Amino acid sequence: MADENQKMALSPEHPLSGERVLRIPPSPTIENQGSKVKLQVYDKTVRIATWNVRSLFQSGKLANTEAEMCRMKIDILGLSEVRWPGSGKQKTKGGYIYYSGGTDPKHQYGTAIMVSNRIAQSVIDFIPLNDRTAFWKLRTTHRDMNIVQVYAPTNDKSDQETEEFYSAIDEILRLTKRGEITMVIGDFNAKIGCGAEGDNVGSYGLGTRNDRGNRLAQFCVENDLLIANTFFKQHPRRLYTWKSPAEKDGRIIRNQIDFILVGLNFKKNIKSVKTYPGADIHSDHNPVVMDFKMKRFLRVERRVTSRIDTKQRKNPEKRQEISLVIEKELGNTTNPISVDNVEKTWNTIKEKIVKIQEVNIGFTKNNKKQEWITEEIIDLMVERRINKTNPTEYKKYNKIIRRKCREAKEKWMSAKCQEIEQLQERYDHFNVHKKIKEMTGKRRKRQETNLRGDNELIVGTEEKLVRWKEYIQKLFDDDRPNASPSINKEINEKGPIISKQEVIHAIKAQKEGKATGLDKINAEVLKLIAENEGKTLDLLTALFNEIYNSGKIPSDWLRSTFVPLPKKPNSTHCDDYRIISLMSHVLKTFLRVIHARIYKKCEYQMDNTQFGFRNGMGTREALFSLNVLAQRCRDMNVDVYACFIDYRKAFDCVSHEKMMQILRETGIDEQDLHVVSELYWHQTATVEIDQMTSEDIQIRRGVRQGCVLSLGVYIQRSTGRS
Repeated sequence: MADENQKMALSPEHPLSGERVLRIPPSPTIENQGSKVKLQVYDKTVRIATWNVRSLFQSGKLANTEAEMCRMKIDILGLSEVRWPGSGKQKTKGGYIYYSGGTDPKHQYGTAIMVSNRIAQSVIDFIPLNDRTAFWKLRTTHRDMNIVQVYAPTNDKSDQETEEFYSAIDEILRLTKRGEITMVIGDFNAKIGCGAEGDNVGSYGLGTRNDRGNRLAQFCVENDLLIANTFFKQHPRRLYTWKSPAEKDGRIIRNQIDFILVGLNFKKNIKSVKTYPGADIHSDHNPVVMDFKMKRFLRVERRVTSRIDTKQRKNPEKRQEISLVIEKELGNTTNPISVDNVEKTWNTIKEKIVKIQEVNIGFTKNNKKQEWITEEIIDLMVERRINKTNPTEYKKYNKIIRRKCREAKEKWMSAKCQEIEQLQERYDHFNVHKKIKEMTGKRRKRQETNLRGDNELIVGTEEKLVRWKEYIQKLFDDDRPNASPSINKEINEKGPIISKQEVIHAIKAQKEGKATGLDKINAEVLKLIAENEGKTLDLLTALFNEIYNSGKIPSDWLRSTFVPLPKKPNSTHCDDYRIISLMSHVLKTFLRVIHARIYKKCEYQMDNTQFGFRNGMGTREALFSLNVLAQRCRDMNVDVYACFIDYRKAFDCVSHEKMMQILRETGIDEQDLHVVSELYWHQTATVEIDQMTSEDIQIRRGVRQGCVLSLGVYIQRSTGRS
């Protein structure tokens, strides 16, 4: 903590000769507790606050913080020392919390910001820089608002660590533009002291400045910021932000180490800044609250993505109803399919299936997460806050709250376990694993994307899309000819037709629960078509045969969507991301048919040492063989030498011309080669970030991401036949 300050912060109700602070207990009634605060921000006051919460990792702490935020009518609350690992966005009862932590298993440091549902719609960017600094950008009708929440190193840390902390803030501030509303808030662990200094420090600070305070004042001068806490005359009890654990009867130690820094140009918009010592979340810090009057927030329009409720397929009655509708809508299509109407026929099938999904199946409902915390616990937290000036009563209520939290969570966990047991009795393994992940907190969370370009962080989704487009173009660029290779049509000119059984087998091999491609058709609907074996399946088979014979592939099948996923927390370069591709499930079905035809010829050419992507020779068999070999060598006292090679971007660097040459040498039919060449020579992709997509990018090398043909083709390319 900051240096201890011996100055007393006396309450107006305390006698001048007293030794302790006597606070007036606030009203026990809490308005809007636990409910959403609807913020009317047009020409109204926006309340922005910062608070060191001393860990949100404790049970019930998040709900307690949100209740206090609602009680004080705070719109944007920055949090220090959150101690949550990783980074991301989480739904709360009345809004959202954006958090930025580290990978330290000790759960140290960490920052976050809590906002209401309405303000969350205005957040256009979030950059979790590290476990001490995070950046948020919000859109307003005036200009964009930039908020940097920080947690500075304490006095026991080295000066070098402090300089690295301020360097990180400088890097973030370079991303802001002139005229934007910029604020840096949080626990700076510095004493600025009383006494004005230029336009950056006011006359109404608290205590005596220390070395860290000098560094903070220097930072404000360099970045044209003012310390808002010091410009409003308040009673000392409304100035101090931290109470030392060493404080005892007769020795009051309270400091001002949490600050709100605002750009000098917006000094007139600051209406009030003060602390609230009556607020209580069992922390030794007080919240610093600023009233800021500005224009209303501008809502950012985002594309809402809804998922089809494919679980309806498990209901026999619903499955029968959907099957009848599919046959009625698609089974009556009698127009013969030709080369000229392949695209038109495909669009008709796509539009009707998508309509059936939306109308007859419906979308999944966003069930609100059930909270285990009870109203009784919330009421006890209120009583604890009221008795904050009575140490005996405060400790008593704190013990009761912790016991009640354990009991409520145990009861909630027992109910969840019973629900899992009931699912297990019905052999619903999918929902069993889903509920277990929800309970254990191992559910995959959305990671925020941080990107750097020319050693500077990139802010804004549009700017990130530009960077990703440049990266994808460079990664998949090649000097191959634009025209697809010629095919010898005299050899197997027509080729064997695709049968219904081949299509059924390919559909049944599809995995369920996978994201859809651009056509929005789910694999579960295709499985219903395969189960019926009706006229719709005949139509789909006829379409596949025409595409196979003519080589004319629908435009939707040639386009895919790239979604970058970070390989590790706080990834900042494009190489640190794993790119997955979303493709049409109908295309995957068609390619599975082709894959089944060429697989045997490809497998015959593979080396015996090739493990992975082969029947009966997966990576588990390879690991087992390696373990047996190592154990036998150990028994015989023989040394083992192992060399592990990781090919960088191996799938993305395959030459299309060389690939076609190897496939032809393998003995693949010309008809199949024609389909593969058309697929690879005319493919494009878009990059999707935060529900926004880039322009189409030409893919000129590499095997198709997510394509079942890619594995066999890549293995042929990498087994030495080149």
